[in-house]
Amino acid sequence: MPTFGERFEAYLGYLLSSQKGRDAGLMTHLPPFDKIKPTINVSSEIGASGCSMPKQCAMDGDNEWPGLTWEKVPDAQEYIVVAEDADVPIPNPIAHGFFYGIPAEVTSIQHADLKEIDTTKHTIKNGSIKYGKTMLKTVYEGPKPVYNHGPHRYYYTVVALKQPLENVPEYPSKTQLVKAVNEDNVLAWGEWIGVYERKLE
Repeated sequence: MPTFGERFEAYLGYLLSSQKGRDAGLMTHLPPFDKIKPTINVSSEIGASGCSMPKQCAMDGDNEWPGLTWEKVPDAQEYIVVAEDADVPIPNPIAHGFFYGIPAEVTSIQHADLKEIDTTKHTIKNGSIKYGKTMLKTVYEGPKPVYNHGPHRYYYTVVALKQPLENVPEYPSKTQLVKAVNEDNVLAWGEWIGVYERKLE
């Protein structure tokens, strides 16, 4: 039987059901990304872009990263990967995880990579990839939309850079990371979208 807290959350979700679609605040809708069309093919072991994500990927499941793979971009020197919820009922999307300093030879991030964490240096995958500061200050937060708020779209974006990032604060926020990306430094980007919904009958 649902707890009082779950029922209250579901009631709020119903009341806020029209408060969605924060696409304008997604990283790729902000300068300099908004002037560049997506060309990188990004895939996930979960399924095609736009598919429903299984509960194992959710925070109230196993919180598994939906293994991502992308095609290698010629001349790319570094990659960034950002995960955002576009339908959260607040003014701007929430970053569920973001990784930067990804070497040019790396073209995938799998769930196992997130288990190789150095919390002192804020790195994963044997120290080769850095991670930033999420709202809950974790490496990654899987989907956990408000009960009965409807389906949420989770955007997993890959950005190829012409040059490695500079002037990035240690353990940055998404805003700080985006600010560090110079307009002339974006070579290409692409995205994979997963959909997740929590219902309380």
